[in-house]
Amino acid sequence: VPDSIYYKDAQLRFTKINRALGDYYGLADPDEAIGRLETEFLAPQYAEHLHRHELALLENGQAVVDHVELEDTRDGRQRYVSTTQAPILAQDGSVVGIVGIRRDISERRAAAEERQRLVTAIEQADVSVVITDAEGAMVYVNPAYEHRTGYSAAEVDRFPLAFLSDAQDDPNHPMQRALNEGESWRGQLTIRSRTGVVFEELVVLSPVHDEETGDVINFVAMRRDITHEMALERRLQQTQKMDALGKLAGGIAHDFKNALMIARGNCELAMNHTCEGDPLRAHLRSTLGALDRGNDLVRRILIFSKQQPPAPEPLDLAAETAESLRLIGSSLPGSVRLETALDADAGQILADRTQLNQALMNLCTNAVDAMKEGNGVLTVRVARRDLEAALAADTGEIPPGQYACLEVADTGVG
Repeated sequence: VPDSIYYKDAQLRFTKINRALGDYYGLADPDEAIGRLETEFLAPQYAEHLHRHELALLENGQAVVDHVELEDTRDGRQRYVSTTQAPILAQDGSVVGIVGIRRDISERRAAAEERQRLVTAIEQADVSVVITDAEGAMVYVNPAYEHRTGYSAAEVDRFPLAFLSDAQDDPNHPMQRALNEGESWRGQLTIRSRTGVVFEELVVLSPVHDEETGDVINFVAMRRDITHEMALERRLQQTQKMDALGKLAGGIAHDFKNALMIARGNCELAMNHTCEGDPLRAHLRSTLGALDRGNDLVRRILIFSKQQPPAPEPLDLAAETAESLRLIGSSLPGSVRLETALDADAGQILADRTQLNQALMNLCTNAVDAMKEGNGVLTVRVARRDLEAALAADTGEIPPGQYACLEVADTGVG
């Protein structure tokens, strides 16, 4: 028998040991151990542990199983052994000795520890780990999967791997084909959690083969949430697109500006050949006004393309708002009524004219979008506001004082 087997008397002296234990202690003949205490062969720390357990066994007469780490007497290596000891009873029931079986479980323990480390890593990983059977039905999910989807392991037991994903109802999805053919697959899935949250996952699917037959017995899927990375990628693509559009717009704006300069120059020359009261002079003034608005448009495009920095200047907020509303009002749908309340005494502000007009246009566009269900009222107000200390504290770091206030309101649902 490869396990160590021994008998001891009531004084804990060996009465018989087998060849395996003799070899373990380096004895040429197992009978050399007869009459000796086992503590003679062991390191002091283990000898004390063994002696204490055997004394307890002699006293209570109950079999015990003990797992302990001990130092090998031959090569100094640490081994882990499992010892089962039972009392030897006389006919009157008294304990007259001990019989024991000891097995070296070092390799088994090392394998168990390795498995435990793997299980702990999977349980604590931030990546969702899913194990399926050969048909693709889930048999294990780790806590990260439960946290991300809102479904427990018990709820998804035997559910398909594609559960909750955009591949769930698509038998031709590449992941489904990989499962059917027992192949690896790497790709993205769109997942919807129990609470309705949608996120993107990068999935790496690998088959697990039987060591003897080579048949697929399981699949392991590593699923990582890449929603944030995808959002950053889309933002980068949008930025690159806007940069390209800005360069194109900037080039067009420069050419348009040159054409406007020529037109303005000719218009001013024509003005010099007319007298006050000449009807043609009024038309030329109107043309110059249109050219000025064209220059503002060019400047707005150049700011959009980041080829011209904003130029803040003192502006009358009420007058600028009225000017912008003349253009905005003409583009409003018939179902929207524009109401204004522009206080001429609201005061001046320091701002870029183009950016102010653009901001007002954006606010009005959003307001109109909120009233698409039916008729609505778009209200634009400009007034002077006295921001008190208490209100200033609520708004952040704005100090109290006199302010010009621009308000855009609508009756829509937005």
